[in-house]
Amino acid sequence: MIACEKHTFKFLTLLVTVCFLFGFNGLIAQSFKQPIILHKDSVLKILHRYRFNRYYVEAHYPAKFYQKKTRSYRVPQDEKVLAYIDASILSNCKYGIVIGTRGLYVYNSNTSSAPGAKFISYGTLREHDLLRIDQNELIVETTPIEVYGLSEDEQMEVKALVRDIKTTLLIPYFPEGK
Repeated sequence: MIACEKHTFKFLTLLVTVCFLFGFNGLIAQSFKQPIILHKDSVLKILHRYRFNRYYVEAHYPAKFYQKKTRSYRVPQDEKVLAYIDASILSNCKYGIVIGTRGLYVYNSNTSSAPGAKFISYGTLREHDLLRIDQNELIVETTPIEVYGLSEDEQMEVKALVRDIKTTLLIPYFPEGK
């Protein structure tokens, strides 16, 4: 009887280990591979809580932004743009952050640690915190977001806004059917 219980315990331990290694981890890995697309209205509820200079929500964007949205920021044509933050010093929409339903589209100047167009998916934002690395940049994982052209107060608003999206919409997020 004791030998049977010993084998049952070993079998159950092995079964749990195999399920964990192949089943549970597989589900986790799979859920991270699927892009997170947030519902427009959920994001807009958060976006409308914030007000600061050079922050535009929904269709109230500067004319210059429309010229640069696809070319500079590399926002796909089928992406729904929900907000734009102009972080350029001259308010010419040259650098900044586009908030869409799939993530953050960033365009950094040549003075940034990583100049040019960057994309931060909501999956990446969900897994990594937004950190301040210096007065000019915030960072998510390894992707910098240049905020040099914004005032200190505006930079704090940007940080609060991104954290609000993360804590309100991404932390409790579970893919459908999971």
